[in-house]
Amino acid sequence: MFEALVDTFHEPLREVLEAAAERLASCEDRAAVADTYRAMAEQLAIVGLAHADTIPLAFQASRQPHEAGKLLRERERQLIEVVVGFTRDVCDRGLLDVEHPRVATLVVYGAVERLFYEFLTGGDLGGHPGVVAQEVVRLFGSSMGFEVSR
Repeated sequence: MFEALVDTFHEPLREVLEAAAERLASCEDRAAVADTYRAMAEQLAIVGLAHADTIPLAFQASRQPHEAGKLLRERERQLIEVVVGFTRDVCDRGLLDVEHPRVATLVVYGAVERLFYEFLTGGDLGGHPGVVAQEVVRLFGSSMGFEVSR
């Protein structure tokens, strides 16, 4: 039953990431990469908001040593590998300036997870999740070698 609950948000997250991977594979310039990352961030925020009742439980359970925590950590690892893969690809094609795609992915993932947790628990992030997602992409995008306008 827990696995079915996890699938309700994991599958849409995976679909967003796989769609981003497909779009990034055809990007030919930094602007297209920036647009794809921005769209991905917005779509991830939408999925997160649609599952705002279950994701906080997943945050808590993923840090536990029991089977539920193991399942969540494995699912998280799978999502991270998708992002590492497409980040490495765009870096290899010279469309991002990141020396270590895995490190960059983990930094962004950790920051986004924390921001989303803050939002779900009532923290003041200063705006709508879509606006916050755009700010995250702008901040990280500028550090990765592409500019994202406000």
